[in-house]
Amino acid sequence: MSRLKNASKILSRGDKISIGLIIAFVVIITALMRLDTASWAFRHSNHFIAVNETLPQPKLDFSVTDLGHGDLQIHLELENISLVETCTPKDIGLAKGHAHISIDGIKYGSFIITEAAIAKIPPGPHRITVSLNKPPSHKVLTWKGEPIAVSKTINVKKYRKNR
Repeated sequence: MSRLKNASKILSRGDKISIGLIIAFVVIITALMRLDTASWAFRHSNHFIAVNETLPQPKLDFSVTDLGHGDLQIHLELENISLVETCTPKDIGLAKGHAHISIDGIKYGSFIITEAAIAKIPPGPHRITVSLNKPPSHKVLTWKGEPIAVSKTINVKKYRKNR
């Protein structure tokens, strides 16, 4: 214990302030990354990109498996959609992009695969939204004016917190 007291004496006031600012910066960046980007996007008309309507209709759906202990497995079901990491100018009008998964309005990530694992969701009802977004702008793709997105409410089973 005395070593810890001595270690705190070694740090100058400026060092302590610097460490505090770094921690605050990391916390703020983490919070910004988790913002409600899904519902924000659907309220702003300039946040959409239309898929060419001469192409086959893109269809997006998903299923959720509750693995217990607040862990979920999300399986995307896609038709006429390509999941890609990046898009080029020649991809304009195509149903190419990546999936954004949000739970209760909080973005959990962008996925370019059809299986996604989400951990530590608290028990109870939750609204899951999956949308198809175009990188690098992350604008939501639309088909005939409607976002290519699906929302479902699921109920996560209760579990004991100590595994």
